[in-house]
Amino acid sequence: MTGKPEARRTFMEKKYTCLLAEYCSKLDMESLSPDVPAYARYLFLDFLGLAAKGLSLESTRKVHGMIRRIGGSGPGTVIGCRLKPMPQYAALANAASSHSMSLDDIYTPASIHPGSAIFAAAMSASEAVKASGRRFLEGVVAGYETTLRVADAIDAKSHYAFGYHPTATCGTFGATAAVSRILGLNADSSADALGIAGSMAAGLMAFMQDGSWTKRLHPGLSAQRGIQAAYLAQEGFKGPKAVLEGKWGFLSAASNSADRKRLVGGLGGRPRILDTGLKLHACCRYNQSAIDACLAIAKECAVRAADVESIRVEIFKSAYPLVVEPWEEKMNPRTDVQAQFSLPYTVAVAIAKGRVSFEEFDRNVLEDPEVRELMNRVEVHNDPQLDPHFPKRWPTRVVIQTKDGRRLERLVDCPRGDVENPLPWEELVERFRRHTDAVFEPSRQDEIIGIIREIQDIENMDEVTELLGGSK
Repeated sequence: MTGKPEARRTFMEKKYTCLLAEYCSKLDMESLSPDVPAYARYLFLDFLGLAAKGLSLESTRKVHGMIRRIGGSGPGTVIGCRLKPMPQYAALANAASSHSMSLDDIYTPASIHPGSAIFAAAMSASEAVKASGRRFLEGVVAGYETTLRVADAIDAKSHYAFGYHPTATCGTFGATAAVSRILGLNADSSADALGIAGSMAAGLMAFMQDGSWTKRLHPGLSAQRGIQAAYLAQEGFKGPKAVLEGKWGFLSAASNSADRKRLVGGLGGRPRILDTGLKLHACCRYNQSAIDACLAIAKECAVRAADVESIRVEIFKSAYPLVVEPWEEKMNPRTDVQAQFSLPYTVAVAIAKGRVSFEEFDRNVLEDPEVRELMNRVEVHNDPQLDPHFPKRWPTRVVIQTKDGRRLERLVDCPRGDVENPLPWEELVERFRRHTDAVFEPSRQDEIIGIIREIQDIENMDEVTELLGGSK
């Protein structure tokens, strides 16, 4: 009598990782509605632009320096560069560069950036095995499905509280799923790959303490490890089949409020990639609605920094640990990373400079007296009425009091780029051109845009990657 319930529990513990692996291993373009590959192309173009733009950062150059020393020689394309390392190192470089400006895509329910690791791993793996554009897209959709289901199941709020960076940890599983699909692994081997990835899924929020660069590296490591895990599984290396939901699995180890049923609930329905939006400002997602509100007020009411008496920001409580507290540190960011996680800094920059691109986190702007003076006029408050709307929406209210007595208010529920407030294709193309104008000539930009629009029809991903290298 006692053995049967135990056997039933053992079965239940094992099934979730395997069901997810089985779904990904059988994912086929024919089963997807046309909007799914179309949206994958949309996100891929944005990834390419961000990876090219990220070349200008010192942190990216340090990654490239390491790869030149130990990355070997292989088929891997590093976007905008002459580097041709082994696939896992190309993926590391491209993912780290794409994430470096904190402009990459965002899944708001878990505050996670899935695309950098998934696209980088999928592109390098596709290039290595000369996969078709169709198979590349299948891998990408599988990667998003996995990353976002793991992120939902882990309960990002609890995961963050444990000190983990979900973009890094959950992203490792997604990158693994993407590469597993591209390599054509069956369900059993795909589950092995996820099991192996469970011992590679890492990334800490320690960078928040001193503004260091490890955040930028995290998706690169996820992409690199995803390739390694999938190739190990292809060789027959065995991984734990209950790595996500088991007693000693990822969910138990990294959260105190995980829900393993969310790994597979509704699996086969609306693909999760469609629930991913874009970020238009080069900073933490928690700042985006406030920035949109400030920019709208400044434009519509002709408000300049010199006109401002005070800026009151009302926001939901979950934003506090990342962009509001501790207040003394948020009021005195010393590095670009710290500034990206400072609500008072980004709000002040939005009013003072009229935009919040990565250039606004340069040392000269960080020390700009006008920005610093305006920061002293910012106050942040929690509005409990906004709390229940998070994380489906990220509502923020900004009230600006001007020196001439005007009270200007704007509430933003969903910032531009969000799933519910998307950027049209034409504006995405312009964003891509801006991000790549220092790397690719206009004619090359046109070629890249054109082939991405038709990527599902190409026979070999080399047709894409041969357009992405550079001369540096």
